[in-house]
Amino acid sequence: MFKNYKMNVYVLGIFYIGLYLVYVILSESYISISEKNYTTAIKNEIENMISTRELDTFLIAKNLSRNKRLINVLKTKNYKELYTKNFFQIPKEYFDYNEIHIHVVDKDGIQRFFSWTKKDLGNSVFPVRKDLKELFKKPHPLKEISVGKFNITFKGVMPIYDKDKKFLGIIETIASFDKIAQKLKKDGIESVIVIDKEVAKRLKYSKSKLYIQGYNISNSVADKDVIKLIKKYGILYFINNEDYMYVVKEGNIVSGYYTIEIPIKNLNNKNIGYYIAFIDDKFKLASREVILNAILIFLSILFLLMAYMAQKEHLKGMKLIENLDKEVKRQINEKLKLVYVDILTGAYKKLKFDEDIANNKDKKVVLLNIKNFSKINGTYGFDVGDKILKICVKRIENILKRKIYRLNADEFLFFTKKPKDEIKLIKDKFLNDSIKIEKDSVNLRISFSFGVAKADIDKLASKLSIAVAKAKKYPFSEFMYYREKKRDDSFIKFNSLLYEAIFRDNDASIIPFFQALRNNQQKRIFKFESLVRLKVKDKIYTPYYFLEIAKNSGFMHEITKIMIEKSCAHLSKMDKHIEMSINITEDDLATRQLKDVLMSTLEKYEIEPRRITLEVLEGVTAVGAKNNIKQLAQLKELGFRLAVDDFGVEYSNFERLNELDIDYIKIDGKYIKQIHTNLKSYKITKAITDFAHSLDIGVVAEFVENEEIQKVVEALGIECSQGFYFSKPQDKMSIS
Repeated sequence: MFKNYKMNVYVLGIFYIGLYLVYVILSESYISISEKNYTTAIKNEIENMISTRELDTFLIAKNLSRNKRLINVLKTKNYKELYTKNFFQIPKEYFDYNEIHIHVVDKDGIQRFFSWTKKDLGNSVFPVRKDLKELFKKPHPLKEISVGKFNITFKGVMPIYDKDKKFLGIIETIASFDKIAQKLKKDGIESVIVIDKEVAKRLKYSKSKLYIQGYNISNSVADKDVIKLIKKYGILYFINNEDYMYVVKEGNIVSGYYTIEIPIKNLNNKNIGYYIAFIDDKFKLASREVILNAILIFLSILFLLMAYMAQKEHLKGMKLIENLDKEVKRQINEKLKLVYVDILTGAYKKLKFDEDIANNKDKKVVLLNIKNFSKINGTYGFDVGDKILKICVKRIENILKRKIYRLNADEFLFFTKKPKDEIKLIKDKFLNDSIKIEKDSVNLRISFSFGVAKADIDKLASKLSIAVAKAKKYPFSEFMYYREKKRDDSFIKFNSLLYEAIFRDNDASIIPFFQALRNNQQKRIFKFESLVRLKVKDKIYTPYYFLEIAKNSGFMHEITKIMIEKSCAHLSKMDKHIEMSINITEDDLATRQLKDVLMSTLEKYEIEPRRITLEVLEGVTAVGAKNNIKQLAQLKELGFRLAVDDFGVEYSNFERLNELDIDYIKIDGKYIKQIHTNLKSYKITKAITDFAHSLDIGVVAEFVENEEIQKVVEALGIECSQGFYFSKPQDKMSIS
């Protein structure tokens, strides 16, 4: 009996020690992984907030530099008008627009406006601002973070030009880091902005008087407990370490912070400060250690008790151990559920997806997006939207027989080895069964867009979003697969060349080429289409090389303005019976400046609007239709002619022809090139021509490349021909 008693005691002791070690190891592993993902996510968020704040400050300067009232003030020198109420209107979509300070300097370097003071008005900025003195030598846009007399700030500087590209001065927008700190504080994250002690010497009138070891803490208000920690450990500790900090109050460990630091760099990529964040310990690491110690004490007491009770109580002790094991597992599962499970839908969170991806590298990942979910929310309310999300997740998990992951509001992820088969199952299920919410009297049929990618690629979520966006453009496809593309260095090359051509016009320039249009009834050249080209030294690039890059870079309207100016300069040298066509894009109409640009240029070169035909792609009339139609109608009233380019493809909408009062349609060249060899192309061309003529709209045939095509074009009664048979694009207008 005694022998069995000792053996049970030994076994029980070893069991308890092993149980405790397993609990500690599992907890440490869970905490280590989770805290790393947690702090990394917040660090990325802060970096994004800093980047957004820097970009918005620059974009506001860019937006204000084009303000007609500001340009007029600098031209007329009526500087008092700058101080009238609501002179500077900043679009509210910019991040914290109401915290922006504005500084205006005229072309001679004289300060004309401060949004925060009237001191130093009328003085030259050059003695105190070497950066602006250098910028005035060769005006150009500037975006930077710097330390000045008062604080560390974001700065955006833009030159101001009149319509003749005459330099009038600069506008500077300035924003501080305080709003970022305030936003983080609302989420329970305390932070300090530390200005490097070498740079802090520039602060003559520091907004914050707090210096520690020569470093300036530039927050206007910083948390007292955080400042105590910084003074205790020193600035260098936080610059060189990202760690867990225990916070001790009255001798007891009650909480803690995870600390992260983000370098703040100036225009020369040199550190001028650090953003240090103190993230509340949502994992309660300090409390967890107290719990572990309590469990150890409890296990020790229980061990002694069980030893005392001996073999007689052995079964009861084992039952207690079993219950304790269940409780430990229950607590761990509860914590994991809070961290890993989305409360609303029951799907896993993105954090769990990021951890699971390491074990699923050999699989594909599917991103599914609920189509028109924002419209469902807008129509039925967010309560109904939440119910639909829950139902969708439950159905999909029942179909797949496993849990899925929630990425965003209406986007979900899952791993699979058979994406095509499982996507089909989901589509079929939702196609056959609508979603009914009887309490809200809602009955909907839900559909999805799907994107698929390999699980082992970098930036997986963003690349899946690209695939889904493409899938939305092709609604009849089962899904879109993202495939890695080799880096296209041509984007960087042509982006730089376009910037040089638009804003400097030196080694690279935007120039027009002209292709003649023939009047088939009068049998003469009567018009030229202005076609954009990029000239780099002696080499000419067609739009194939740069047009898509120009669209993605936001340069289309600037290119159109240059084309209007240079094309009209050529047209002014031709006989007054010669006309010209100019291509107009959606970006040109979006700026709402097209009419002013056209009228001022035509007045300059003494050209009547009737000689100008504005060629718009059919997509221009389909996107933002009401605004576009209104602007085009105004231009039509002023005497401009309107033509729809590439008619017969993409956004074909015959009703628009009536709404816009079109003068010409240009039939897409893919039909004209085959009109003499392909019966279907001939019939399509004839149908379009007959329809246009029934509305008294003229027709232009593009890509007329030979005599055979021209004969068919004339037989169909098409008024105008354009193509290599009559003229190739060249850098001047010539009717010979």
